[in-house]
Amino acid sequence: SAHAPPRPPETRPRQAALDFSARLLTLEAAARRVRRGRDEKAVHDFRVAARRLTAALDVWTPLLDPSPATRTRRRLRRMRRELSAVR
Repeated sequence: SAHAPPRPPETRPRQAALDFSARLLTLEAAARRVRRGRDEKAVHDFRVAARRLTAALDVWTPLLDPSPATRTRRRLRRMRRELSAVR
């Protein structure tokens, strides 16, 4: 099977920005549904979106400022834990 050639290093920050943007939009949409409180799947979807955003932080770590990335991971983990009691 053929593999895609590696991306040139200069495209990685753009790829990271696009990845984070898409994941944040998904997280925000799920958060709106959680706040409305009428959607049984909203909490699950929010927790999944938060885990995926955390995974993206892990993947793109070499391109990130460590301190904000660490704070973001902690906040996402705290939100997931708080919502785990609701499910």
